[in-house]
Amino acid sequence: GAVVNPVLPKIYVHDLPPILRTGRKSFDVEFDWALSSRMLLHPARTASPGAADYFWLVGPSSAGALVDKLNHIKAHHEVWNQSVADGRPRHLAMLLSERGPGDIFENSELVLGRYSKYPADINPASPSRAWAILTHNGMADLRPTRAPPIHIGRRLLASTRFPAAPSPRVSSPDGVSSPGASSAPGVPSADVSSPGPVSRCVNCFQRGKDIVLPFQPSTTDVPSCAEIRRVSVFSPENKGRKWPRRDILFFYAGRIHPSLEHARFLTYYDGMRSKHVRAEILPHANLPGFVIVNSYNKSVRRVDAHAHMLRSRFCWVPPGQRYGDARRHIMSVFTGCIPVLSIPDNNNTLDELLPWSAFSLLVPPDQLPRLPHILASVTPAAEARLRAGLGCAWHRLWFSSIYGACLGEDPATDAFDGLLRVLGARAAAWRGAGNSAGAAAGGAAASLGGGAPDVDGCLAALNHQEVE
Repeated sequence: GAVVNPVLPKIYVHDLPPILRTGRKSFDVEFDWALSSRMLLHPARTASPGAADYFWLVGPSSAGALVDKLNHIKAHHEVWNQSVADGRPRHLAMLLSERGPGDIFENSELVLGRYSKYPADINPASPSRAWAILTHNGMADLRPTRAPPIHIGRRLLASTRFPAAPSPRVSSPDGVSSPGASSAPGVPSADVSSPGPVSRCVNCFQRGKDIVLPFQPSTTDVPSCAEIRRVSVFSPENKGRKWPRRDILFFYAGRIHPSLEHARFLTYYDGMRSKHVRAEILPHANLPGFVIVNSYNKSVRRVDAHAHMLRSRFCWVPPGQRYGDARRHIMSVFTGCIPVLSIPDNNNTLDELLPWSAFSLLVPPDQLPRLPHILASVTPAAEARLRAGLGCAWHRLWFSSIYGACLGEDPATDAFDGLLRVLGARAAAWRGAGNSAGAAAGGAAASLGGGAPDVDGCLAALNHQEVE
């Protein structure tokens, strides 16, 4: 279950050369800077690299800029090699687009095995990656494939033949092979695999290393603070308001592609018959209580999604059209509609802190044919508990300390504070395990304090319910 952590980690913001802090515009660059600005002013920031649990990388992260930043730190800061040796991913980079690494790296670069372009401590696909991704997408999509796709500009060409084999490899100290001469002691080089299928990923999420963050306001499927105040069942402005009866059992509105032919670059694409997860609910479209609005059909009449959420008991949260980040859970929570998450190989937002199964239904894609039965099995008492849980979870899904308190909440209970709690819990575990680098920072840890106890007491109660 989720763990509420009272320890503030110490985070050093790398003072990178200006050329590595700027660069060509990348996805969500404004949000990137907003998070970094908050970090620069936060009490968790430390001026001493030796006291730090984590290291924050500032600036837009196009592929070239990111790799340059990582290589600069690797060359100039011994803590990188120490982190690799300890197996602790302590450097934090923000990849805040729909598919994280898949939106900035060429698809043919996100591979393991003989065709790896980057050393294992840099390669986003590598289990030995020495840095963590702050992302919106929690899909752990590393899968075997017969041939990595070749990405040329915006086109994908299906590769049926592997490139020529690279030069012979030698083993590095951690057992990972590398081409030619070995890299610095203790630092893994490129990953190796035997001939045959090559593993690759697009999103490349790794549980226990990467962290899923919520979104900035006024973006796709996440409205402005003013709109949330207008429609949220938790808004003080709506106190005493008479809400519509929840007469819809299950609601979803969005484009439902029949297959993955429009997204053949995904690791889930296995040929022309590869079905899109969203298509799995179409057989339920005409069942009593189900409202499924498929905007892929151009003749369909659009609906007010927020109004329907307020009338619905359960709201579906699938992956994006091209398996980008799922976003519908944000407004589902704010409108009191219990999220039903069906995302392949997914890790949920701040799920080391938020006990998602205590306030949502987690229905894997292969269980969607059973969805009517699953919903019917939720008792009225269980549904009431799930909906009550939304009342404490929403605090952690909004960056109140950056964009302002929408619903009168304490900014100390927001998503940024939640991120620090996840990092603090990990650092505390490292220190408890006797990690030398973490032990050095142990004396610098401090209590988070602030207004968090009410929210975290609520979350602790949810976690207890989940365990029961």
